[in-house]
Amino acid sequence: MDEQIIRLAIQTLDTEIQKEPQNARLYKERGRLYMMLGENEAAIQDIRHASDIDPSLMEQIEGKYSI
Repeated sequence: MDEQIIRLAIQTLDTEIQKEPQNARLYKERGRLYMMLGENEAAIQDIRHASDIDPSLMEQIEGKYSI
């Protein structure tokens, strides 16, 4: 996926997160996009925040990502 498209998607998620700060799915998706860009610290932060909001996400995340 093109970096410009990924960054646009991250900007869209930033806006959505401002509207729904307790939506773990948004943080998880933004973390996935950060991983695609190689921005691992930002990715880990978002994935951890998503799991803080919804601990059941860790089961899903552990199967897909190495954190």
